[in-house]
Amino acid sequence: QRVTPFTELLEQWYSGQMRGRLESLGLTKLELHIDWLPDYKCIDIQGRRNRLYVDIQIEPASFTIAMDEVEPDDPTEYALVSAEGFYDTLRDAL
Repeated sequence: QRVTPFTELLEQWYSGQMRGRLESLGLTKLELHIDWLPDYKCIDIQGRRNRLYVDIQIEPASFTIAMDEVEPDDPTEYALVSAEGFYDTLRDAL
């Protein structure tokens, strides 16, 4: 079974490496959760960056990033091509 970008990020979440990488990008007050249902799998991340609330949803084929000072409810969607690509995209968005 091959390792996909989603399973690589899931392994990073499980090991705690993801939290460290997100903190190095300036995210604070992080909450990381996993939704693992038969028809839906997602790494759900909420945090702060300065005055912005940040909401990130990582699914097996794509991820979204939403940021706002009050309620981050207008996400931008990106293809999940690689784990490193996820962090690069997030860094550019922040």
